[in-house]
Amino acid sequence: MGSQSQLLENHPVFSGLPSDERAELAELCVSEDLERGHVVYQAGETGDSLYLIERGAIDLNSDAETTYITLKAGEIFGLLSLIDAGAQPTAAVAAEPSRLLRLERSRLEKFIDAHPPSGIALLRSLSEVLAAQVRTLIDSFRQMESWNLDLARSADLPLDQMLFRQPQLTVELVSGESATGRLVKAESWSEEHVLSLRSDDGKLHLIPYRAIARIIVPQGDRSTDDAHSEI
Repeated sequence: MGSQSQLLENHPVFSGLPSDERAELAELCVSEDLERGHVVYQAGETGDSLYLIERGAIDLNSDAETTYITLKAGEIFGLLSLIDAGAQPTAAVAAEPSRLLRLERSRLEKFIDAHPPSGIALLRSLSEVLAAQVRTLIDSFRQMESWNLDLARSADLPLDQMLFRQPQLTVELVSGESATGRLVKAESWSEEHVLSLRSDDGKLHLIPYRAIARIIVPQGDRSTDDAHSEI
């Protein structure tokens, strides 16, 4: 329990609480250790808790594991659960071994009722975190949509479908090397387009599109030769 109290003490959202109230809030939290790949919740599930990452990393992604945000230690997620018990807009999956502090909405509501001034200040801080995450998600969606249109038109690939179906691709590089794995992400970094493939051993391969000579898609999806020459 001491580590939970210290974590809250050092966190900007909770550090302004009186020490006795912060200790009380720490007692309401439950510590959870997760293995890599553990699903905290699925998109569409009803939310009832918020989470603070003590260590590790959590991906907020679609059902097809297209990652929109990767949250690190000290960050909070599940904040829409404070507003209502509606469906989660994304899934939350451990990107690596992680430890979370989970605080159920019902427990937080009791804390706020018992300490109205601190509760109002806490809700204001959490709302600011939620607003920042929503902006990041919107930016991620916009970038992905722009990237999808650019790549799909140029290389004649059904990238939007491929991202959600995650086919097993073989990407041949201009260097003569190749990489095989499932397409999990398509990003644009500044002026650079990047494909992310996750191989069967769990390794993530980041491949600049300028380095691709050919993308081989399994039968039933699509295949394109000389994709690089189109970009």
